Amino acid sequence: MKELPLTLENYFFTKLSIQAAAPSTVQGGDEIQIKIKHRVQVKQNKEEKDLWQLILDLNPEIVTGEYMPYNFELQVVGFFRVGPSVKLDEAGHLVYCNGASMLYSAAREFLLGVTSRFPWGDFNLPTESFFPTSDESDNKQTSEEK
Repeated sequence: MKELPLTLENYFFTKLSIQAAAPSTVQGGDEIQIKIKHRVQVKQNKEEKDLWQLILDLNPEIVTGEYMPYNFELQVVGFFRVGPSVKLDEAGHLVYCNGASMLYSAAREFLLGVTSRFPWGDFNLPTESFFPTSDESDNKQTSEEK
């Protein structure tokens, strides 16, 4: 079997808060465009250098439109193991980009399922990239070893 560069060992949600907009603030046919504000924290285990923790926080932000059917805060924590073929100096970047993408997908499915029972129907997070652009890589939230 082929060795994987990154394995998701476990993940769980540590924060979920969803508030549906009042009926008077939601008008049918309004087109909204949102941006998801995200914060990513990456930590490497001191004893097991191939074990990493990633914490992903998500909050919506309206870009265009007049309403948001749901306001939410969500936090998901994941534990990842980096394969032995991955160079140590590349491991943090791999966990940041791919790990955050995996947890974002899990958060998308979780939020979709939960909001399907809410008054405005299911809410699907927009597509997001965690591959940092050149100016974002300077501001990346990578924590020290724990």
